[in-house]
Amino acid sequence: METAPGPAYGPVAPPKVHGQDEQSLGRVVAMLSRVRVFSLISISAVAIWKFAEFIGLQDKLSPSAIFELLFFSIIAPMFVWFITMAALKLAGCAREGSRRYVEHYKVAQEEIEEKRKVVPALTDTAKLYEILYMEAPHSYFCATPQGELQTANKSAEQLLGRPINEFIGTHVFDLYADTPDGKPKIKKLRAKIQEGILVSNEELQMQRADGSTVWVELSVHPVFGANGELISSLGMAIDISERKKAEAEQQRLISELRGALA
Repeated sequence: METAPGPAYGPVAPPKVHGQDEQSLGRVVAMLSRVRVFSLISISAVAIWKFAEFIGLQDKLSPSAIFELLFFSIIAPMFVWFITMAALKLAGCAREGSRRYVEHYKVAQEEIEEKRKVVPALTDTAKLYEILYMEAPHSYFCATPQGELQTANKSAEQLLGRPINEFIGTHVFDLYADTPDGKPKIKKLRAKIQEGILVSNEELQMQRADGSTVWVELSVHPVFGANGELISSLGMAIDISERKKAEAEQQRLISELRGALA
């Protein structure tokens, strides 16, 4: 008759202790250690007392002498032991504190070194963007929400025939011609920009320093702050004067052709 195999016996792993159970176990161990120390003191005191009785010192010595005997043979060494353990514990705490301080110091130094590496990179990136902005083939203008010009690039200088320092502090309206496609149109577009609306591919007439006009295709991107408020606007103007001349010439030829065929 076959029997079912029984359970396999072997070493059983102790249960794992986590969280509050681990803390409770630690308190129990500490309490047992204190009980053991006081038990040793009590046993030692009883042993010395019995030894004194055995050799007859109990009758020969006064109570104060017996107390001194117990003190110097048990209590004083135990007091020294407690002081030594406390000193060792404090030394351990000091070593642990020093170790953690060194670790935190190393981490702080590493973070500082990383930031030192990042700052030049950010500086180089900012310089790169500044170069790209200043050397861009199209004209760029940056203005406040009120329309006061803050910066412009070299293409803007060439477009309007004026140096950059003459732009700074002036109003954007001053850059446009006194024509229907100049100041009146930019005023309508500025109202949209102040509302945070993107302006794209609008054809306007700007005025050059010599009084002549130039056709541009204007796009303006509103720039918002962390709280969603309008902090500036970045405008890009592309010179389309040649295209407008070609369109005007095309219209002239079409008109002549229609007149000839009429």
